[in-house]
Amino acid sequence: MNGIAFFQNVLPPKLQPLIDALTVRMIMTPKEHFVYYEDYPPEKLENCEYDVLPCRDLKRYYDTKTGKIRLILAENVISADTRLFDLIDLFNEEHTVYFVKEGKSIVGLVHYSDLKKHPVRVLFYLMVAELESNLRKVLETYYGTKLDDAIKKQIKPEKLSKIEGYLGEDRKKNENLRYIDYLYLEDLRDILLKDMGLWSLVKSHSRFSSKNKFESNINPLIDLRNWVAHPVKEELPRKEPIYLVLAKMKDRVMRLNSALYNVLQAMKEN
Repeated sequence: MNGIAFFQNVLPPKLQPLIDALTVRMIMTPKEHFVYYEDYPPEKLENCEYDVLPCRDLKRYYDTKTGKIRLILAENVISADTRLFDLIDLFNEEHTVYFVKEGKSIVGLVHYSDLKKHPVRVLFYLMVAELESNLRKVLETYYGTKLDDAIKKQIKPEKLSKIEGYLGEDRKKNENLRYIDYLYLEDLRDILLKDMGLWSLVKSHSRFSSKNKFESNINPLIDLRNWVAHPVKEELPRKEPIYLVLAKMKDRVMRLNSALYNVLQAMKEN
């Protein structure tokens, strides 16, 4: 709960209802689509593709790992109103699937593979968008009117050339844009880390004791950003189950957002 509350402190209040609205109900398999134990061909049970097969009484289930019928206990059940933000941390090796309850009735199943679904990407889009917004605010507050000059000095020449091309075209359309409007997450990261004064400020107001630690937290989020921005992209690059990957990503976003929030507060106070 402390992590969630901490995250809420660095999320604009206007976005909190969106986080709360993204619930298990949006990604679960509804009861109407259950494959029941009684209907599954007995000769195929040994190689069943499901982790569990609910029994028709919805009081028991067939555990395909052990080959046994088990009772549905409280530890196997979550509410349909459970936030996706919280669900991510509930999966582990022992709990790869949960029965979903609404009132007193079981209304669905949610498996960790459901974390690949679009509502989960929306959740992470909100978190990563807040991270990019905070990075931008830090740069704007730190550099002030010298921000464009700082960007020109610290990004690669080929990137700068592309930005100036886009900027020229967009300004012809009377669009009031700046260099920072064309930067990606990795560009914002690089500018922050290249400026020793700015990095010292971040280091002194966060738990990141080195640039390597900061980078190890933010770099995986670049792949995450691409994943949430492209709904047809199937997988995140990973060697672990999706629930472990997303739990780590969530922790990274929270750590970074809280660090940047602290830096912004420090700059405002000075």
